[in-house]
Amino acid sequence: MKKIGTLIAIIVFLIVAFLLFRRNINQTHSMDSQSFRLENPNKIDKILLSPNNTELDYILIYKENDRWFVKNSKLTEPADTHSIRELLYWVLRKAQIKSPVSDAEKEPVTREIALNGVKAVFYSGGTEVNSFYAGNPTPNQEATYMYHPDMERPCIVEITGFKGY
Repeated sequence: MKKIGTLIAIIVFLIVAFLLFRRNINQTHSMDSQSFRLENPNKIDKILLSPNNTELDYILIYKENDRWFVKNSKLTEPADTHSIRELLYWVLRKAQIKSPVSDAEKEPVTREIALNGVKAVFYSGGTEVNSFYAGNPTPNQEATYMYHPDMERPCIVEITGFKGY
């Protein structure tokens, strides 16, 4: 009789473990921790930042004759090369997914990114290399809500070694 009770407990445990594992796979399928990273930043020659809010202007950052420029609908100016290098070689090389947003956060975070997020598109030689949407910082200011088109839900993305304020 004791063996039957132990066997039932093991079966129940395995069923619960399977269901939890299956649920986790459904929430995080197709999530690649590298989705928001740029693996070859030296090849990037154009970055387009376009807000989802149509009242705001786009920003185009491009490289011409080994010099970076920033442009919007009104003007074109030389860009701060140090800041561009920080973005490409530090920030976007260290970006990693901390976690997908929870089921409770999915709808409000998705809506916020859709209304107020910024689409970032990275090009190399005229070809799109990567794109994603950046939203607001998390409540603790240590990560950012971001969405990649290949993913089911937004993620909390952090920069390794960086603590927000």
